[in-house]
Amino acid sequence: MAEVSTCPALPASGRRATGSGAPGDPHDGSGAASFAIVGMAAPFTAAVRAPLTGIVLVVEMTGATSLLVPLLTACFAATLTADRMGSVPVYDSLRLRMLGRP
Repeated sequence: MAEVSTCPALPASGRRATGSGAPGDPHDGSGAASFAIVGMAAPFTAAVRAPLTGIVLVVEMTGATSLLVPLLTACFAATLTADRMGSVPVYDSLRLRMLGRP
């Protein structure tokens, strides 16, 4: 019976993928996949105000460690933008809603 991996970033043997060199491969740091990965992390970190958590989650899901600098830049910029706009972090607003405060 062949071994099957449930995570697309991991081959069936359990080792982390190193990148195939194909266009759009997120492991090489260029292409549409890289923009999608960074674009996935930035709104999450802006909503929860936890940039390092967002970066760690995305790097763990994709294995794209070559995107650490773009992720750091985008996530901290998104967090600063959300802070400057004065929006409430999502978990703070949920806590206030559960306590019955407006």
